[in-house]
Amino acid sequence: MPVSLRSLFLGLLLLLLAFPAQGAMLAIATPVTPAEAPAATEQLLNLNRQALEQQLGRKLTFKERLALGATKRKLRQEQRRAQKGKAKKGKKKGFGIFGFVLGLVGLILAGILLSVILIGSLAIVGVIFVFALLF
Repeated sequence: MPVSLRSLFLGLLLLLLAFPAQGAMLAIATPVTPAEAPAATEQLLNLNRQALEQQLGRKLTFKERLALGATKRKLRQEQRRAQKGKAKKGKKKGFGIFGFVLGLVGLILAGILLSVILIGSLAIVGVIFVFALLF
């Protein structure tokens, strides 16, 4: 059963438009000024479970109690690191560079495979593609 190019294109276009990427833009956080951050941190660290339950007017669920403990533990660790001068650095820059290098390696390998597999004029195009990427 042959699939026409028009139906394939329309199907891909429908898939592209069916899942809008606007949901990711809704999760943008408002910037926190440095003067507000320590006060909120200290307030959370001084808040215990009973005081929080009294403030909310209900008991915390098991997951909420675990999350409160984990959050307080992480805040204490970050405060200790900041006092020692060893604030945790973000790893995003390293991952970005690593991803870029892997992408280049993939393109180079694709060019080499094209030059090895295809014979004739396409092999020359593959070699030119590889050298264009290298230089």
